[in-house]
Amino acid sequence: MVTAVSSEFGSALPVSVRIGSVSRARARRVPAKVVVIRRSAMQPHDLVRKGRARATTIRYRASTSYLDQLAPHLTLTATSAIDTDPKLSKLFGLAGARTASLDGYLPGKNLTALVNQFFLVRDIEGNVTLRVTDDQYQKDQTASGATVALDLADSTDLRQRAAGLRAMTRMMRKL
Repeated sequence: MVTAVSSEFGSALPVSVRIGSVSRARARRVPAKVVVIRRSAMQPHDLVRKGRARATTIRYRASTSYLDQLAPHLTLTATSAIDTDPKLSKLFGLAGARTASLDGYLPGKNLTALVNQFFLVRDIEGNVTLRVTDDQYQKDQTASGATVALDLADSTDLRQRAAGLRAMTRMMRKL
């Protein structure tokens, strides 16, 4: 398996990727999902669509007083990662704007404990987005630039989506 790697955007995309017959070593442990990509045919929109299977996304409503306590339990991504990491903010051209929301990855085995500990209530318009994976594929507090790009590109906010797609386009050109 190959993981798309770009020094500009950090380590690996959160999906295993095979590009023709080219192979590259994994930069980090990633979920076992496999996406076959043909370099000439793949566009960023295609990668976003294929990458949706990397995690189960669930929205919750949480008291804003719990958000700072919940954040250390997650690998932050999308705007939450941009809010905490000035390098990512500059990379995507988006200003960090400490919002009353969180977006992050966590292993499925930790979900029930977090829901109970922080009194999370399922809500499709909630302020907490949890991306539940089979395993914790990154041990850092914030996700890699490639992961953040993929999550921003999947956003419903037009500015975030455009920033993610621009970043993915630059990253894919470097492959």
